[in-house]
Amino acid sequence: MAKKEADFGGLFEGVSLSEPLDTFKDNTLALTDILSIGSEGIKTRIEKVNQLLLRAEELTDSARDIMRKSEQTDSEKVRRLEQEAQRRMKEVDSLYREASKWPKTMKKALQLLAPICFVYLVTIWDAFVLDTARRILQVHPQYLLSTSTSDSEINKASLWNANTIEEVRSLMIDDQVRKLDSDRGKLAQVFEDYWGIEWGESGVSLDSVKEINARRDIWVHNKGLINQQYLNMVKEDNSSKLGEVAEITEEYLIRAIGILAGLAIYIHKVACDKHYAGTDCS
Repeated sequence: MAKKEADFGGLFEGVSLSEPLDTFKDNTLALTDILSIGSEGIKTRIEKVNQLLLRAEELTDSARDIMRKSEQTDSEKVRRLEQEAQRRMKEVDSLYREASKWPKTMKKALQLLAPICFVYLVTIWDAFVLDTARRILQVHPQYLLSTSTSDSEINKASLWNANTIEEVRSLMIDDQVRKLDSDRGKLAQVFEDYWGIEWGESGVSLDSVKEINARRDIWVHNKGLINQQYLNMVKEDNSSKLGEVAEITEEYLIRAIGILAGLAIYIHKVACDKHYAGTDCS
């Protein structure tokens, strides 16, 4: 993760960093910092404990050797040898007490660090897509009439208390974004059919995006274990087996960041060209 800036910061160079891409970029780079610092910090602590325990074992062995020697020598040297053995065993006790201060969950924390960052990555990706939909609808409120595929579910009390047409539009936009949020399978199709943003033209494999979302779901809802829903969503991956853990390594997370960041940049570029012209994208 030491190459975070070179790997991901450079992706955003020359790109208009207006919202919501600017927030996505900041959160993504912060996430890579968390992964890098957290991983190195946990590994350092684990190594420290291992060093303490290794030193304790070495001192224990040397103390036992000294005690054996004391049994084979004359009485004048026995007391001195026994004192040295006792001193070393006290040091052993001190080392074990020091090691016990470090959490026993460190190895588990290291195992969970990448999955936790991965779940957050997909969360900020989802937020970017929905915030993009919201901004497009704010720029072109007339799209509400063509985009909506079901009756409005705006709270009547909220509608009654709206004082301006802008407030009514805002309620309608929020309602439409909620519907898109509840049916993620249609997101890409809505972007293409209604707003002219075809995700497949980005050069990013949409199957990879689908797999990332499916893996996020089983980590949130099924302890990372592959279930039938995952297999149904990722049909081309014949190597996955029901009940296995869909591992999330640092390498997998880095690849997922590249995929989602690349698609986010493409979506934002097209949205800027087609919908945000004359705004802060210019």
